[in-house]
Amino acid sequence: MSGGGGGGGGVGGVAHACNRIASVQRHKYPPGQHEMMTAGKRIPVSEEVRTSRSEMKKPGQTVDELLSVIIGHEKERHFLAEMATIEAEGDFVEFAP
Repeated sequence: MSGGGGGGGGVGGVAHACNRIASVQRHKYPPGQHEMMTAGKRIPVSEEVRTSRSEMKKPGQTVDELLSVIIGHEKERHFLAEMATIEAEGDFVEFAP
């Protein structure tokens, strides 16, 4: 077997295949997302969480996209709760127009 750069096997064939996969991933996913997609991280979850995730996920939506939406909603909820606390407890100075 040759270690050359063709797709015929051997070390060169493996390198060629890996480069081809990376190229496809760069075109398939938005910029920056292909790095995340190749990380291969797994997060164990209960069956209840897995079922809820499946019910929330829209067709074609990735788990990464779903988590981004959920995190955005949680940040907004936290911000609004903090503003309500400030409004309820804060002393405000009126500014003249």
